Amino acid sequence: MQNSEDFSFTDINILLFGLTMLYQTITQSESVVKRPAESHKLTCTGSDIDFSSSWMAWIRQAPGKGLEWIAIIEFDSDNIFYSQSVQGRFTISRDNSKEQLYLQMNSLKTEDTAVYYCARDVPMTGTWSRNCARLVVSPFLETKTAPTVFPLVPCGSESGDTVTLGCLATGFNPPAVTFSWNKDSNPLTDFIQYPAVQKGNVYTGVSQIQVSRQDWDGQQNFQCAVNHTAGNAETPITKPRKPHAKSHLCYFLNIIYNYYMTALIIHSKVKQFE
Repeated sequence: MQNSEDFSFTDINILLFGLTMLYQTITQSESVVKRPAESHKLTCTGSDIDFSSSWMAWIRQAPGKGLEWIAIIEFDSDNIFYSQSVQGRFTISRDNSKEQLYLQMNSLKTEDTAVYYCARDVPMTGTWSRNCARLVVSPFLETKTAPTVFPLVPCGSESGDTVTLGCLATGFNPPAVTFSWNKDSNPLTDFIQYPAVQKGNVYTGVSQIQVSRQDWDGQQNFQCAVNHTAGNAETPITKPRKPHAKSHLCYFLNIIYNYYMTALIIHSKVKQFE
């Protein structure tokens, strides 16, 4: 018999009143990343407990939230209960001969992202797994997109002993990206890489470096490279020899850069209040 029931945090407090850590382990303890609508199966192997005579359960904890009971199964599988959040998508089962508990998860959603535990359900006491299974469901895994890289150079005349150069990477996903700089094939290390900013399903990143005006005016060859899991990209950065060569493209790229920096500032302010 299968039933659907909401399990409150109060129920968990009652169960954990006599909680002791035992020798129960989850065989799938590595982090797992899945796309929405995909499936995944968890397996929990019990030891040093009377598995065949115990009710067993699956618990999860989503980021920033409390514990949630999602499925409970009687020792002989006659009675099964599910939380409404997983009813119809998740299936709990067991094999007493192997002392194993299973959770088949179908039609995964982003809200299923959580740390999952298996538990032994005993009146007024409980035992849950020492290890855990981490599941991440992310829609941004559907496609990996390599970055497109543009140089950012001063659009007008500047004074001073240094010149600020930039490197703009756009349209990439996932957000992890690494910038590097070279001058005439020699690595440069004194540069800034800003966090990637999301727009839609892709990200934009910027790196900046200050170089000497003598090198810049002397037509030294600088290079920005971007390393990304979907593919690498690079662009040469050299002072234009003719003034008209930098006109419209230079200003267009700097508009994009200014948009990015504004979005980054807003993102940082929001994080301060979270």
